Amino acid sequence: PNPIPNPNPNPNQVRRLYTVFVALEANDDGEVLLEDVRTVMRVREEPVDDAELQAWVRQFQKSRLSFYDYVRLDAHLASKRVAK
Repeated sequence: PNPIPNPNPNPNQVRRLYTVFVALEANDDGEVLLEDVRTVMRVREEPVDDAELQAWVRQFQKSRLSFYDYVRLDAHLASKRVAK
């Protein structure tokens, strides 16, 4: 069974995600380039499985992410790490 991400994330976790998201320089619509997100996720403390990241990208067919999308992606990848 796939673990379900916590529907009530820790406020510090949300602040951390928002701080990183804002640093990515969103466009006027509040979206960041997926390539920038990939770069950040690859160098952070918890390495991201590139195959999982690619699978998520293919599923949602996005080239830009809103903060909501960014949080969903982070939760998805975190659940995959926990499952391993």
